[in-house]
Formats: sequence, C-alpha cells, structure tokens
Amino acid sequence: MAVTLKSSANTQMLLPLIRQQVAALDKDLPIYHVQPMTDYVESARRQTRFVTLLAGIMGGIALLLACTGIYAVTMYSVLQRMREIGVRTALGAAPRQLFALVLRQSMLPIALGLLAGLVLSLLLTPLLSSLLFGVRPTDIPTFGVGALILSTAGLIACLLPARRATRVDPMIALRHE
Repeated sequence: MAVTLKSSANTQMLLPLIRQQVAALDKDLPIYHVQPMTDYVESARRQTRFVTLLAGIMGGIALLLACTGIYAVTMYSVLQRMREIGVRTALGAAPRQLFALVLRQSMLPIALGLLAGLVLSLLLTPLLSSLLFGVRPTDIPTFGVGALILSTAGLIACLLPARRATRVDPMIALRHE
C-alpha cells in the first residue's frame, strides 16, 4: 500500500502519526521507506539522467571516432594524389580550386551517408515511438540539428587535408614519384 500525505511539516516529525494511523487500519502492516515526494521523484529520475548522460558521452565518442576516420581517409587520399595535385598546381590550378576539389570529393560520401542515415532513421521510428515521451518520433528539429552537427563535424575533419592539398609544392610532388 502506498500513502501520499501533503504537508509542509518535516517527514520525520510526521512518522509517528503516520504509524499510528496505519496501525489503526491494520496493526500488522509494516511501514517503511517514508520519504518526501521530492526525494522520491529525484530518485526515480536519477537513472534516466544517468542513462542520458551515458548516451551523450557515447555519442560524443562516436562523433570523435567518425571525425578521426574521415580525417584519416581524406588525408590518405590527398597524400596518394600528391602527384596529381602537383601537376594541377604546375598547370595553374589556384589553391582555392584544389581546396574545393578535396572538399567536394570528401563531402560527397558524407552527404550520401547522412542521407542514408536520415532515411533509415525515419523508417525505424515506429520501433522507437514507445520509448519517447513528449516528443514525436519524427521530430524535424531534432533530425535537423543532428544532421547539422554531423555534417559540420565532417566538414571540419576535411579542412586540414584540404588545406594540405593547397600547400603542395609542384616541384617536390613531381620529383617524389
């Protein structure tokens, strides 16, 4: 049996009165776990907050790993194409053009992956609808912010390799191979 008592008095001061009233109803009924409602609500929310914190930390780690992978693949691509970039530079390609070339070729797979992820997440929303409270499964602002964060992180991961491509010395790049 659960009893809720609205009072501004201290819980410990009311405990003898509560015990007396419950004993009047049933003397064999034990009374335990007496606490203010604010403490009860706080303890009920504690696990949810912890799980939310863990999910945020795991998401941050996943984003960091994704950025590291994008950076590594883009840098590897730039280093593999060093001769081509050197030839383009020798033939008059502006650094701005080389920068755009690397960004365009790096951001295309990111954009396709983002699009595929959005489509899959929209298809899987019926599975999540029972877990969401107060939020629609297809909450457009949430999808938009998520897509913006992922695309921005991907762009940032591509900036250093693209910048590296603009600094290729054609003489060294052509002599390298």
